[in-house]
Amino acid sequence: MTLYDIAQAGIVGGAVLGSALYALGRVAPRLKMRIGERLLGSRHRAVSAVGLRLAGNSGGGCGGGCSSCGGCAVPDGKQPAPSRSAK
Repeated sequence: MTLYDIAQAGIVGGAVLGSALYALGRVAPRLKMRIGERLLGSRHRAVSAVGLRLAGNSGGGCGGGCSSCGGCAVPDGKQPAPSRSAK
């Protein structure tokens, strides 16, 4: 097996794994979050970083702009103060 074959298998495997994780997030987001929460408890930084990403704490989740669950509402019904724009 040559270095080219190893690199090709790594790139294709990474693309397939990334596509599978994306599809899992679209089809079963709660399952994806539970898997991410399990990985957060790992002692290894790389595994914890993957768990953080899967748990929805970066990019998605609250603040992602979906507004479908209403779970990201501000507590006590208080709305955040509007930002002042410079004139």
